[in-house]
Amino acid sequence: AVAWVVGVTAKVLGYSVPNSFRVWVIIVILAICLVLADLLIQIGLSLPAAIVCMGVFILNAYSLRPYLLAPGGVDDLGLVLGTTIAVRGLVLRSPASLLGGLMLATVCRQTALPPAAVAAVAVMADPAWRQRLGSRRVPFAIATIAIPLAIYAVIRVVSHPFAVQARRRA
Repeated sequence: AVAWVVGVTAKVLGYSVPNSFRVWVIIVILAICLVLADLLIQIGLSLPAAIVCMGVFILNAYSLRPYLLAPGGVDDLGLVLGTTIAVRGLVLRSPASLLGGLMLATVCRQTALPPAAVAAVAVMADPAWRQRLGSRRVPFAIATIAIPLAIYAVIRVVSHPFAVQARRRA
């Protein structure tokens, strides 16, 4: 799905696919930084501590630089963005942020399914979620794992014919 968005963007805006990947890497990195900064503010971290945390993330040689040097991994960054949004949702007890983040992460990479299962357990076990959602907590916990599984199933069904054609050509 991510590669398709990158390709369509390149075609619509009239620039090359590698340049489209570069643009999307920068957009997703900026989005990750904004979500992380918001999360640090929301949890009440002091400004100096938040600056140190953001600096460690941004300046770490292994967190962002590989994607800037080889932008083909924008889907990996999408997974990081989705996971960051989901963690924000868990910490702030925001159902929309949790589900939206898990959905984005799953669209980008199927490795979002185990964190979705962990999030469902967290929603079930955390008394703050019980207080926030009341009787809707159990259906929401089920949706937390069911929606990413459904997204994965749709991606799998849609992409299967392309995989079969590629194997026949090989």
